[in-house]
Amino acid sequence: MVTRSSIRRRGIVGACVVGSMFAPMCGCQSGGLGGLLGSQSAMELLSPLVRDAANSYVGNLGSLTSSLGNLKDLEGVLDFVKKIEPTINELSSSYQTLAGTSGAERENLLKAFGPKFEATNADFLKQSQSTKSDAMWSRALTPVLDKVSLFQ
Repeated sequence: MVTRSSIRRRGIVGACVVGSMFAPMCGCQSGGLGGLLGSQSAMELLSPLVRDAANSYVGNLGSLTSSLGNLKDLEGVLDFVKKIEPTINELSSSYQTLAGTSGAERENLLKAFGPKFEATNADFLKQSQSTKSDAMWSRALTPVLDKVSLFQ
């Protein structure tokens, strides 16, 4: 027996199938039904707490990396060490929230933010290693930078 709801379901399924067939031709990054439910959906499925923590993590780690890149002398390094503690604390709080995710939420988190995490972490590691190449700077910076946990 054909009902309105079965006709409607067939129409929706048909539209999804046809849409997924044309998605690769429209410049979408991934085809098929999975492409229709991409990272924007993953972002929307995150709780506001996790989304805010991820944005905070990326922003604070980026800021920390930028600050490291702007250091010019030992006096600047010592001043940086004195002033950076609040940023380190915010990073730690964000990290704890992100590390507490599991299951579908972790999967959605990595779909939505994975590339940002990877890029931000890599930039931080590169800049911190470069900045700590000076032995005097390294002695001042290492205890502070060792407090930074990178979310992966």
